[in-house]
Amino acid sequence: MLPLLLISLLLGSIQVAAAEESTTSITAACDAEADLLRANSSITINAEGTVATATLTNLSTTCTYQVGLASYKVFGLNAAGEPRIRDQVIFDYETLDIGETATLTVALPPCKAQIDLFYGEVLLERPFYHSEGRLIRSMFTDAPFCTEQSCTYTQGFWKNHPADWPVTSLKLGTVTYTQEQLLAILNTPVRGNGLISLSHQLIAAKLNVASGTDDAAVLSSIQAADALIGGLVIAPIGSGYLKPSATSRLTTALDNYNNGVTGPGHCG
Repeated sequence: MLPLLLISLLLGSIQVAAAEESTTSITAACDAEADLLRANSSITINAEGTVATATLTNLSTTCTYQVGLASYKVFGLNAAGEPRIRDQVIFDYETLDIGETATLTVALPPCKAQIDLFYGEVLLERPFYHSEGRLIRSMFTDAPFCTEQSCTYTQGFWKNHPADWPVTSLKLGTVTYTQEQLLAILNTPVRGNGLISLSHQLIAAKLNVASGTDDAAVLSSIQAADALIGGLVIAPIGSGYLKPSATSRLTTALDNYNNGVTGPGHCG
């Protein structure tokens, strides 16, 4: 006969295995299409036409999904008379993980924009969310088509020509700044703070891209700069700091783009 202790251990193992099997059998698989595409969602635009806000409900009580809202500049119609997608330029986006509900906000360009609410990763170009089955809701703004700017301006130009800015706010890292705050940053001396020098070039690069300049040569540097800055608040708005050695490579890359060394060239 088996010892009582061994029998007890065997019975315990069987019970644990049975419990795990039971738990597995009642856990429903996550289904983004069922939980998100069929849920309540909406996109609204503020009265000034500068910001879009989306709200979304997740019907699942157990599954969490990444969702996002993105705005894209629209430059014209295709042969079918519909807004072209293949050459759209991303203007702004926000992504987050949704539990029960979510609210996302993005800036809009001063020209025609496509606004997409989706789940999964953001598409930085060619936003064919619908063909991937990830589009939750989409809409277009009622504005003239965007025109492409074929050259870049330096930070000095943007600092001295605020009336020519294509937008009145920008997100640097994860923090959004008004035009007044951005001008204050541009007028703040570097004084050994790599965050400030990086921000000067990042502001200029984002304004060039927002004006329609081809971003192929700078997009990866903009994304890397935003990731490096993160939630740091830039002086004089805050007291964020980065060592110049940590920012010099990206600062140079952005400066080269703004000065026309790379990319489409300087406006001269």
